This record gives sequence, C-alpha cells and structure tokens, in this order.
Amino acid sequence: MAAKTVHPVLSQISLGDYDSRIDEITAQLCTAAEEIGFFAIKDHGISDEEVQRMFTLSESFFRLPDETKATVPWNPQNVGWEKLSQIRPSTAAPDNKESYQLQFGENMDGLWVDDATLPGFRAEALAFMRRVQAVSERLMVCLARGLGFADDYFRTGQSGLEICPGREVVTEHALGDMWTRVGFEPGLVVCNIGDLLMSWSDDRFKSTYHRVKAPCEEGDYYGERFSMAFFNQPCKDAVIQGPKKKYPAVTGAEFTRRAMENSYKALKAKTEKEMAAQNGTAAGAA
Repeated sequence: MAAKTVHPVLSQISLGDYDSRIDEITAQLCTAAEEIGFFAIKDHGISDEEVQRMFTLSESFFRLPDETKATVPWNPQNVGWEKLSQIRPSTAAPDNKESYQLQFGENMDGLWVDDATLPGFRAEALAFMRRVQAVSERLMVCLARGLGFADDYFRTGQSGLEICPGREVVTEHALGDMWTRVGFEPGLVVCNIGDLLMSWSDDRFKSTYHRVKAPCEEGDYYGERFSMAFFNQPCKDAVIQGPKKKYPAVTGAEFTRRAMENSYKALKAKTEKEMAAQNGTAAGAA
C-alpha cells in the first residue's frame, strides 16, 4: 500500500506573557509532546526579519566555492562544513545535503569562516543562536516542569545551529504509512521531541519519525531548499534517566551511540517486512 499524507492541525502554542502563563504553556507543550511529538510556537520574540537575515547569511556562505568552505571542515565534534559526507543512521546511506554546523564555545575554534571571506558572519550567527537559545531554554523549563523535574534540570549542555541548502530527501517514504504534512507559516517555529527526550520522559513524550520528501505532487516546490535547525544535546557525561526510572541510567555519549545503532536496525527490519509483503502480493497476482 502506498504512503498517504494526512493533514491534522499542528498545535500552535503562544509563548506570550511567558512568566504569568507558564503553567498554561507547560500544559499545552506537554499535551503536544505526548500526543504527536511535534508542535509550533509563536510569540517567541524572534522577528521574521531576524530569521530572514540569517537565511540570507547562510545562502551567502553556501554560494562560496567549495574550496573556500573546505577551510572550515566538519570534524568529530559535529561542527564545521560538510557536503554529501555524513551517513544517515536510519538508512546507512549518505545524507543528501550540504551543511555548516555551528556550536557555542571552543569546539568552533578555527572553524568559523573569517570576516575577510564573509564579513560579519560569525558575529551575526552567534547573536542569532543566542536568541534561539533563549527561546529553547524557556521550552526546556516547561518540559522539565511537566516531567516533575526542577526548572533548571535541563541545564546548559551542548547547543548548536545547523544550516543547510538541502536536507535528506526520500522518494519512497515509508510504504504503507500515514504521513503528516508540516507546512511553513511566517512567525512560527516548528519543534519536535527527539529520541533522547522521549527516553528521558520514560516514553511519555513521543519522538516522531520525520523526513523531507522529494517533490512529486502538484504544488510541491522544486527549487533550492534552505533550512536552519537548532539542537539541544546533553553533555557527554550527563546522566540520563526518567523520573520513573523505566530505563537504566546512561550517559549522553552512550545514549547517542546506542540510538544510532537502534535506528538503523529498526528501519532495516521494517523495510524488509514491507518489501516481503509487496513481493508476496505481486507473486499472488502473477
């Protein structure tokens, strides 16, 4: 059976009057995290002009010659520029994208494109990252509260911005599954729960499988696609365990290693099962 796209409404949660509405916002965020694992936030304080300026800066970076971008190469700390070089854990195939991954702190030493090449990029990128980090911290306070943790439980860890002109694209997306189209609306920031937070919540919050689909339907956009994604990661030595201790305690570094292995194994088994079912149907019709 072919994949189908459905169109449920994604929760749009206002962060306006945050301090006085924190209990209400917490309830809305936790409901969305429990039911879908995706939600959009508005009234977050980052203007459309700031977002567009960062997209303009990122486009300027990717228009540079590859040999120039190669002077800030990607490294094992997951920072720097790469092109068609990363392996997608869920498929063991090259990720069809080019990206420049940024972080706060010393991991970026020597990996910022210099001002002679792209004037103001570092300063403006860091300023934008701090703006997004402030919004992210508000969300994490609410999610910590919802799980019964202290407000500062998800304390500062590793955070960073990934900018890229192309993301993983799939042409055969999950045969037999129902997919939700997440559209773009100015002023909204789409957020999703990751595997780690799902585990940290004892599976109360959902980490929903998501992909960028290759254009193939009427109305699909066929041009270049730029994206910016901000990630919160735990420090490598952070101890991860949910409030009910459903899973054994594990460090951030070990969780990441296991997640990459499990993601690939699960998708491989799922694909083999679906292909076997397809082959059986075809044989029966022959």
